[in-house]
Amino acid sequence: MITITRQGGVFIRRAMVRSYSFLPDRIRESIKNGSEPTIYIRADARSRYRATKDVMDEIHAAGVENVVFLVDQRNPVSPQ
Repeated sequence: MITITRQGGVFIRRAMVRSYSFLPDRIRESIKNGSEPTIYIRADARSRYRATKDVMDEIHAAGVENVVFLVDQRNPVSPQ
């Protein structure tokens, strides 16, 4: 689960990602440790497209093609 907040913050699970460039290694490590090879992106509907595109680029760099978007239009997103 990757969360993108309205302000452009990115979280993988509950940990904030300081740089998108760390995402591919973290994703590969999770899959290696038994996570399913599907990424769920939970994005605030008001988040900027650029943040989502950058995250998608890093997901593809990790070799993952299965991406599911979960968008909550009613409430701001907070990492779970």
